[in-house]
Amino acid sequence: MTVLVLGGLVAACDTPKNNESTYVAVATFEFSDIVDYMVDSLVTTLPNGSFQGADGLTFVCPNPNSALSPTQTGFVLSLRHDPTLAEGHQAKPMAVLSKSGAHGNTYVVYVDKAGAPESHTVYFDYASYGTCTLDGFCVNNTNQVATIATYGMEGIPAFAPGDWLKLTVTGYKGSSKAGTCEVMLADYTDAELNVIKEWTAVPTEDFGTFESLDFTVTSNRTDVPLEVCLDYFQATVSVTY
Repeated sequence: MTVLVLGGLVAACDTPKNNESTYVAVATFEFSDIVDYMVDSLVTTLPNGSFQGADGLTFVCPNPNSALSPTQTGFVLSLRHDPTLAEGHQAKPMAVLSKSGAHGNTYVVYVDKAGAPESHTVYFDYASYGTCTLDGFCVNNTNQVATIATYGMEGIPAFAPGDWLKLTVTGYKGSSKAGTCEVMLADYTDAELNVIKEWTAVPTEDFGTFESLDFTVTSNRTDVPLEVCLDYFQATVSVTY
């Protein structure tokens, strides 16, 4: 997990504010303490139900004691990989479909529990000191989502024409919306089925600055997991302290 030293510096400096710093915060989610926090390649316990993905960015976890079956919306740190995409394959839960050396071993699974209380899932910790601009991030499907969409799984039919699964990211400044972007994770609205099967960069050139982010996974289907894998989350931070 990448943690820089700026956070302590900002917290310690109350007056006067005459120093400026701009840096790129990159969350690769490489979690260092796998002995205390990881069980079966999933982080199951974290203090305060959140973790710092990069200096200035905090990510909210769901119920940390049931990472395999979260009861709340949020991020689960995972080391699970299941590259087999085939009919009849029993896909491993919370496992990314493909592994990439460029993204390291650890990533997060964002789990959207429909009907859960609405709350922001990423916070810019230094909002009172400056600005944070979303530069981009990478997404991939879990093996379960890709298997269901392509072949069906355990009584759940494969995607048919008209079916879709989508990730939407909305930025906020206070309670006002500040930007949005979306990516289709699985889409059978055209002539053929399209499913993300590799780590894919999501461009956010027009997203702008934010103080908090909401991630939402939606589908026209009620029997597909509302989840997505994310990695290499990058933002530009500018602070005055």
